[in-house]
Amino acid sequence: MTTAAAAAVTRRWLPSSLRRLTTITTAPHGGPPCHYSPVHDARRPVRPSPPLPGLLPPFAGLSPSVRRRSFSGTAAPQKQRNFPPRPKPPPESEIEESFLKGSGPGGQKINKTNSAVQLKHIPTGIVVKSQATRSRSQNRTIARRLLADRLDDLARGGESRSAVVGEVRRRKKASSAKKSRRKYRRLDEEQHEDEAEEGRQRQEEEEVEVEVEAEVEGRQEELWGEEEERRRRIPVMETTKLQGVPKGRAEE
Repeated sequence: MTTAAAAAVTRRWLPSSLRRLTTITTAPHGGPPCHYSPVHDARRPVRPSPPLPGLLPPFAGLSPSVRRRSFSGTAAPQKQRNFPPRPKPPPESEIEESFLKGSGPGGQKINKTNSAVQLKHIPTGIVVKSQATRSRSQNRTIARRLLADRLDDLARGGESRSAVVGEVRRRKKASSAKKSRRKYRRLDEEQHEDEAEEGRQRQEEEEVEVEVEAEVEGRQEELWGEEEERRRRIPVMETTKLQGVPKGRAEE
């Protein structure tokens, strides 16, 4: 076996990480060394080949945000509504805070502990209460938010944030109800059309059945008439035969 053949056999059984070390071997018969192309390691990333001269890469004139958006599967961001800013709660000096026992379902954590929060705004006399959660700290935050909304409604009326948000929700709910009514109205119309079509088909089938029954009855009457006619002809034929026979033979 020559040196090149032995090197090739040895290289065949080497791991991929060591095959690149055996790319240069001595050629047989003392010639120049043979260069073998290295085998690509699957664990190493492949570098993309440079583009041909005169050709631009894809998305060359687009911004990075457009490039990322071209391959992203997320939907386009929805239009942000210009809602009024959230009202801030009044200062603590204008608030009278008290902790009360809750009511309703929830067990002893609600009925036996002072987890409910009640706030009173001293200048206006507005009172709000919150027992949305079992946590007193969360109820304090929620109560202050409710008090801020109440004061915003009192100060701005229909232009307050809660009024604007409520109007948007009301319109959305009305639109959804309208679409639902339109959908069920269309379904009812389709159902009525199907019922009318079934009624027409049933009526046509009944008419066909009536025609078939009438035809069958007419045919039966014809058969019965032929049978009666045949029965009437039999005695006449016998009488005719008897009249044509001589008297002596008739007596016999």
